[in-house]
Amino acid sequence: MADPWVSLLIGGTILLVGFAAYLAFQRYHIPDFFVLMVLGAVLGVVPVAPFGPGLLGSLGYLLPAFTNLTIAFILFEGGLSLRLQGDARTIGTMMAHILGAVALTMILVWFLAARVFGLGDAASLVLAFAFSSPSASIALSFAPRMHLSDRAEGTIILEGVLTNVVAAMGVLFAIEWYGAGGTGSALPFALQAAGAAAFATAIGGVWRLVGRRLQGKEFLFIASTGMAVVVYAAAQGIFNGNGAVAVFAFGVVLGYRPRGPTDAALREYGAEFRRPVDPLKNFQSEVTFALRTFFFVYLGLLLVSQLGSLSALIAGFAFTGAFLLGRAPTSLGIGRLLNLPRRERRVLLAAMGRGMTDVILILLALQSGAIPAAQGAFILEILPTTVLISAITCALLLVWADRTPPPVLARLAPPPSPEAPAPQASATDLR
Repeated sequence: MADPWVSLLIGGTILLVGFAAYLAFQRYHIPDFFVLMVLGAVLGVVPVAPFGPGLLGSLGYLLPAFTNLTIAFILFEGGLSLRLQGDARTIGTMMAHILGAVALTMILVWFLAARVFGLGDAASLVLAFAFSSPSASIALSFAPRMHLSDRAEGTIILEGVLTNVVAAMGVLFAIEWYGAGGTGSALPFALQAAGAAAFATAIGGVWRLVGRRLQGKEFLFIASTGMAVVVYAAAQGIFNGNGAVAVFAFGVVLGYRPRGPTDAALREYGAEFRRPVDPLKNFQSEVTFALRTFFFVYLGLLLVSQLGSLSALIAGFAFTGAFLLGRAPTSLGIGRLLNLPRRERRVLLAAMGRGMTDVILILLALQSGAIPAAQGAFILEILPTTVLISAITCALLLVWADRTPPPVLARLAPPPSPEAPAPQASATDLR
């Protein structure tokens, strides 16, 4: 066990590296989550105490509380960040993309797990749910910083956060179903999830009123963060593990604002007409930044300690291919329907990285005993490889998308009419 000063030195250094990774993303457009995962992998092989293979074991006792706290803050921030801009057609198109990508990805992952790698029904269903959607932590790490339009950024954040909640519900249901020998029912679980959402909505409504009464008071934002943790923990205990649903609903209630100006309005009114700043969201983003930084470093440690065999490498590439194929049709479709520029279409395709939620949900399913031990060993072997390959692919695609040339404004202007008279040169032009 390292001395306290060493632990503090490591923790402070990781936060500073996280900030440096954020600056690198702003300057060189290298995704910060990838930089942090590489840092974790390097720390896992440095042959100097307290680093090296023993570092992962020394953090093991913190993992349950740390992962639950990180999930709570990620989904709370996602609820605060949720913005549905546009008319019914735009919102419907966004939801069609999300549902279509999730459904197609689940089918492809289930087919690979059950038919190609020979896993059982329980393991295949857990992987299909857990890998059905991009990681909310990765989406929130890059989407707000890439200067996307409201529709593109809103789609990526909505997809990452909302589908992570759905994935959590699906895995929890699979655990209950196969834990009961396949004789369970979806209705009680759905009622518990609905109860958790209603509970959090009610608490959120009351807390909004409290916030208005205490507006301007010191420490109100940290109190809101503490209330989010309370809502998550209470729903975990009362509503059978549906804390993810509850804290997301709580964030949506607190983050709701009347519909703001669209991109077109901002361009029309210019720099004088700016979008209002949400101080609670900004505060929560910084809190989540710290936890997300530590998680990606931890994930890098986990990956380097459990990299598997050639079969695991093949599985990692196969599942990553399924992630891309599952979202390619709808990403291209929504880009055309919403008339998004090529860069934003590529960012939508690139938002396929898997990370925190997938790992936690699969580990939870393994610990529950719903998956046989023999199949669990294979899943533990392919999990880190799949996450690593998908993260590398996501990072490369984001760099590729960010280097897409912007549209030429001249192409957007209508061509001059052949009957129009040629412009006359003025005396100033002839000088």
